[in-house]
Amino acid sequence: MTTSDFVTDVNGNEKLNQLGISRVVEVRTATRTEKRLEGSGMQDFSTVPPEPPRALHRYTGWARLRSMRTAIWLLLAVAAASVVGSLVPQKNNSASRVSKFVADHPFWGTVFDRLMLFEVFTSWWFLFLVGMLLFVLFLCLLPRTRALVDYHRSFKQPPSEGSIPSLSFSRRIETARNPEEALSLVRSALSRARWRVSPQNGRFQLIAEKGWWREAGSLAFHWALFGVFLAGALTVATKFEGYVAIVEGHRWYEGGQVTFDDYSQGRFASLVNPHRNFYLTLEDFDVRYRPDGSPENFTSTVTLEDERSGIKRQDYIRVNKPLNYGGVKIYQASYGWAADAKVTEGDKVLFEGPVLFFAEDRSSGPSPPTGVVGAIKLPSASGGQAGIELRLFPDFRLVPYRATNPDAPEASQRGALDIITVGDEANRPLVLVTEYRGDLGLDRPQNVYRLDKRLLSEVDQTFATFPGHSNDKIGDSVELSGGLRLQLLSLRRYSVFQVRSDTWGASVAAVAGAAVFISLFPALYSWRRRIWVEVSPRRPSSTSSEPVDSERSGASVEIRGKAFQRRELFEAEFDAVVNAISDAVSGSEKRCCIS
Repeated sequence: MTTSDFVTDVNGNEKLNQLGISRVVEVRTATRTEKRLEGSGMQDFSTVPPEPPRALHRYTGWARLRSMRTAIWLLLAVAAASVVGSLVPQKNNSASRVSKFVADHPFWGTVFDRLMLFEVFTSWWFLFLVGMLLFVLFLCLLPRTRALVDYHRSFKQPPSEGSIPSLSFSRRIETARNPEEALSLVRSALSRARWRVSPQNGRFQLIAEKGWWREAGSLAFHWALFGVFLAGALTVATKFEGYVAIVEGHRWYEGGQVTFDDYSQGRFASLVNPHRNFYLTLEDFDVRYRPDGSPENFTSTVTLEDERSGIKRQDYIRVNKPLNYGGVKIYQASYGWAADAKVTEGDKVLFEGPVLFFAEDRSSGPSPPTGVVGAIKLPSASGGQAGIELRLFPDFRLVPYRATNPDAPEASQRGALDIITVGDEANRPLVLVTEYRGDLGLDRPQNVYRLDKRLLSEVDQTFATFPGHSNDKIGDSVELSGGLRLQLLSLRRYSVFQVRSDTWGASVAAVAGAAVFISLFPALYSWRRRIWVEVSPRRPSSTSSEPVDSERSGASVEIRGKAFQRRELFEAEFDAVVNAISDAVSGSEKRCCIS
C-alpha cells in the first residue's frame, strides 16, 4: 500500500493520511531493504495531507454504514419519527384522545396501532433507530479519535527523511550559521510563535503545525453530540413521568403507576430507575391574582415524608422551582377547586370524598366564565347506574342569556338569565347539579373526572352551595331521584404536580450540553496550518575550489507552508513566520529570497 492509497481508504486510515501520519515498514528485495511509508508512527516529511472529505462523501459496503452520511440519514429518520409522535396522540399522555381517534377512524386507528404510532417513543422501531444512530456515530468517531491520538504522539518523533514538498508558499533564508545551530534557532522561533514543532531528523528537517485544536474541538463536539443523543436515548428508555392532583390536607404516595392520574415510563425504567416510595402531603395552597383576574403566583406548601430513611420536612413548590428528592423532581403544574361531597341512599353511603373540578377542555387553572365541571359515578345505585355532574361557579353572577349565548333559543325569551363566574376566589360559590341515569361505560377507557354521557340520560337538575353560603332557597344538600341525597361538605383547593425522574438522561445531557458549547470555540475559531522546514549546508560559489565546510560556509533554510482553512489569512501569517525565523537566524551573512 502506497501513501496515495490512504485517500481512498475510509475513516481511520483516511484520517491518518489527512493528518500526515505514516508508519515506516521494511520491504525486502533481492538487492536492498527499501523503506516505504504506511500507517501511523511518525510524520511523513514529504507528504502533504489531503483535504478532508465532505460529510456526505459516498462510500460503499461497511464503509457506508460507518460513514457520517449514514448518521445524517438516521438523524433525519429520528427527527421525522419525533414529528409523528408529536402529531399523533400518544397512549402514555393522552389515552382518551387515542380512544376517540380509534372510534372516529376505525381503519386508520387499527393501522396506527399495529405500526405503534400511538406509542412512538417507546416503540421497538424508534428505539432501534436511536440505537443505530448511536452505533453509527460511535463507528464514525472511534477511528477519528484513534487517528488524533496517533497524530498527537507522532509529533514526539522526528519526521521521516524525504524531499520537502512543493508548495505555493515558499521562502529560502541564507545564513552564516551552521545547519544544526540554524535549525535550533528555527525551532525556538516557531515555539515562541506557539507552533507545535516536531523533533528534527537526520537531514535537519522538521514539521510545525498550528490549529491542532480545530480537529480536537471538532472531535469533542461530535462526541458531545453523541452524548446528547445518548442522553435522549437514556431518557426515553429509563425515565418515568406522571401527573397527580392532591387536595389540601390529603396525602399521596409515590409508589408506582397506580398512584398517578396520568403516567408514562421507559421500557427499562423499572429496572434502573425505581420509585422512591415517599409520601407527599399538600398542607396549603396559596394563589395571588392580578387586577385583571389572572394568576400572578401560586405556591404549594407540602410535607415530604420517607418512612424508610426517617426524613420528614416541609417545603414549598412554586412555578419553575421544583422539589427534588432522590432524583425525583416535583413541579408545580396547575391547580383548581375540589368539593368534599357525600352521596347517600337511605343509610347507605355510596360516595364520600373529594370531587375535582376541571374546565370543559379538561384543563385546570383559573375558572373560566362557564365554570368548572366535576363528576361522581355511582355504579352501585339501586335502580341502575347513576352519574352526577357538578358544575361549579366560584363567584357566580346572573347575566342576560343573550349576552352569553346570543344564538340560543333562550336568548329571545324575555328575562332569560344565564349563570357565569366572574372570579376564582369562591366568595359566592354556586353548584349546578345534574343527575344522569343509564350506562356509565365503565368497561371503556375514560376520564375518571368526567362522565361519559353517550349512554346516559338526564334525569334532574338543581342547584346547591356550600356550608356558610347556603340560604332558604339554596342549601348545601339536595334530594335526587331514587332516594339519592347529595351533600356538599366543603370547598378546598387542589394542586396538580408533575412528577418526573430522569437521573440517567439528565446527568449525561448536562455534561454533553456543556461540552457541545465549549468545544465549539476551538472548532470554529482555530485554523490548521502546517510548515515544513529543511536546513542544508549553503553551496559555495561555482568559482571556489575550496572543499565545503558547513561550519564556515553557513546554511540555507527552506520554509514551505500550507493552510487547510482560511487560506486568505495565511499569506500574512506565513510572512510573519518567515520574518521571525529570519530574525532568529540572522548573522554576519543573511539573505532572504523567494524560492
